[in-house]
Amino acid sequence: MSKPSLHDIAAMPFPQSEQALEKHYGVKPKRIWNEGELQTFTVRIAYSWRSADTVYYDVEAATEEEALKIAENRFDEDGSIDADDPDIDDVSVEGAVQ
Repeated sequence: MSKPSLHDIAAMPFPQSEQALEKHYGVKPKRIWNEGELQTFTVRIAYSWRSADTVYYDVEAATEEEALKIAENRFDEDGSIDADDPDIDDVSVEGAVQ
């Protein structure tokens, strides 16, 4: 099978068009988000309890600030963290997941 032209790919339905761009041209399309539209953010939470560790959560939020709050709540509810009362040392957004 030959490589489809960009015009052929543009005529394809979504998400096949994105998949073809990545497969044949190595291009992963960047999504443009409208304000208030949900995005997935990777949020890093560094915490310490007898030793330091870090966890990452992918959360859907409209803003980075909302993503930070959602991740902190998820961290508080996360039963896999083996600590009685960990101190959160830092919370930061690593970027939107593309």
